[in-house]
Parts: sequence; C-alpha cells; structure tokens
Amino acid sequence: MNFPRLLPPFSMGTIMFCGPKTCAASSKAIVYGAMLQVKSKFLFVLRMKKTRKFADRLEDWDCKNHQIITWFRHSTVPSIHQQFGRYENAKDVWDLLSRHYTTAGLSHEYQLWGLLVNMKQTPRQPINEFLSGMQSIWDQMEQSTHIVKR
Repeated sequence: MNFPRLLPPFSMGTIMFCGPKTCAASSKAIVYGAMLQVKSKFLFVLRMKKTRKFADRLEDWDCKNHQIITWFRHSTVPSIHQQFGRYENAKDVWDLLSRHYTTAGLSHEYQLWGLLVNMKQTPRQPINEFLSGMQSIWDQMEQSTHIVKR
C-alpha cells in the first residue's frame, strides 16, 4: 500500500553543501521533518485502527439488528411481518409493533371477534334472542376498545 508523502524527500546533498552554521540548522530541520513524517504516518495508522474498530462495531450492530428483525419476522404471522420490509432497523420495527399492538386485552378482543364471526342463528331460535347475543358481544367490544396500555 502506498501512503502519500506528507513532506518531500530530502537528499543528503543538501546537508553536505551547507555551511557550518546552517548545516546544523538544516540537519535539525531534516530530522524534524522526518519525525513529522513518521509521526503523521503513525497518526494515520492510529486513525486507521479507530476506523477499523468503528467498522467492526458497525458490522456487529448491523448483524444483531438483522438478527432481531429475523426474530420478529419468525414470531409473527405473514400478514404482520409483510409490513417489516419498509424498515431498516429493529427499533423502527419495534415501534411499528408497539404502536399497533399495545392495547390491553387484545386477546380478549380477538376472542370476541371470533365469537361474532362464528355466531349463527339456530333454526328454531327467535331473531330477538340471536340479536341480543350479538348485542352483548358488541357491547363488550365497545368497552375493550377504550382500554389502552401506556
């Protein structure tokens, strides 16, 4: 891998042709320049390690995120988990589920709907008796829709 040079390369000829007073100053500048160059590469390596650590953490998060979405998908019926396709992270899926299914007594409401759907009038049953049975289920459903968990 070729790293970009931060300082131009120095030739030894620059040191040899300088005078006694400027030679020491030039050699210090060259040594300082080399130290900067090494230090900058070292800092670049540290930045690469931090970036890799972040990339590894991001990859781990993404893996866990998709694992949680998969758990949600496998623990719900198809009509529910078909809605998950729009969301990219598990928190959004969780918010969707909590928004739709936070009512208390949801199983009771489902049971009432099942009773209502499967209700049939027997051949000798008067219509008033059948309708009063339906009315009692509707009343129970009306009461259960106002109960919301917070």
